[in-house]
Amino acid sequence: MSAATPIMKSRIRAQNDLGGEPAGPVDRDTHEPTLFEKRVDAVFRLLVEPPVALFTVDAQRRVFETVPPEVYKTYKYYELWLESIRLLLIEKGVLAQAEIDAKIAAFERSGASPALERSGASPALDRAGAPATPAAAHR
Repeated sequence: MSAATPIMKSRIRAQNDLGGEPAGPVDRDTHEPTLFEKRVDAVFRLLVEPPVALFTVDAQRRVFETVPPEVYKTYKYYELWLESIRLLLIEKGVLAQAEIDAKIAAFERSGASPALERSGASPALDRAGAPATPAAAHR
């Protein structure tokens, strides 16, 4: 490519690139973190910080940019974090989707009352705390 050849940039925007879109004002209201948010944040920090350092914040950002739009638009912020953790654990070979599914099934069979129902997670997460559809299609 010569210096005179212009470089064409893609006009396709990632779903998380909302700059300049008519989305209305940013909600700047603060709230106390829910139990669910605290737990997801703690798990994430344990996985990205030494001594584990299994993946990086940049890897999480990449996952945010590649989840299906219906997942990105449906999930709350920390639900996306949880989905990114799940996908990165599978990507790194730490867990397989079959293992996750087996744990969820065992939990459901146990009849235990899930803490997520009281933790602030939205209905987008099922009883066992795993992403419900549409993320199931993303698995």
